[in-house]
Amino acid sequence: MSGGTVGFLGRWFERQLQPEAGPCFALIDCARHPQLHALLTHARVQAQSLFDGVEALRLQRYGAWIAPFPAQGELARIWFGNGGQGWREAWGWLFQSHADIDVLRRHFKKFLKVDLPQGGPAYWRFYDPRVICRTLPVMREEQHEEFLGRLVRRVYCVDPALNTFYTVWSRESGLDTLLGSRPLDVHAQYLPAAA
Repeated sequence: MSGGTVGFLGRWFERQLQPEAGPCFALIDCARHPQLHALLTHARVQAQSLFDGVEALRLQRYGAWIAPFPAQGELARIWFGNGGQGWREAWGWLFQSHADIDVLRRHFKKFLKVDLPQGGPAYWRFYDPRVICRTLPVMREEQHEEFLGRLVRRVYCVDPALNTFYTVWSRESGLDTLLGSRPLDVHAQYLPAAA
C-alpha cells in the first residue's frame, strides 16, 4: 500500500463532496487487500468492524468495516495513493452523513445477513462497491429508504470494471417530504485518470 499525499484523485474527490451532507465515511471490504485490516486497526484511522463477537474475530481480516474518511487523513492518502488503489481494487465505497460512527455502524450492521428466497441466511456484501454500484440504481423506493434512511446523505462508489464513478443522493423537496417519498438521483461519470 502506498502513503504520501492524497494526490490528484484525492483532490478531485474532495471537490465532489457536499459540505451540507456531513463528514465522509468509508465502508470497507477487508477481503480486497491483505493489509487493509492492519491499516484499519491503526489508532489514527478509528475503524470499527460491522461484526460482533465471534463473527468479528473470525471475519476481522475479511469482513466489513466502517471508518471516518477525512479528506486529508491517513486512510484517504492510502485509498487515493498508487493511482487510486482503493477505487481500482474495489476496497469499498464512501458516503456522507451527519450521524456519528456508532449510529452508522448499527444501521449498516442490520444488512449484513439476508434471507434467501429459497430459504436460509446469507451474507450480503453491500460493502463491496461492485455490488452496491449495481444494486442502488435498481432498488425500489422503499428499499432505498430502508438502506439509506435519513442517515446517509450521499454515496460515492466506483465500478472498477466500467471505470465509472457514481454519486447517489436522495432528492428532497417540500412535496417529496409531504408525500413521504424520496427518490434517488444517480449521477455517473468516468473516474478521471490519476495524474
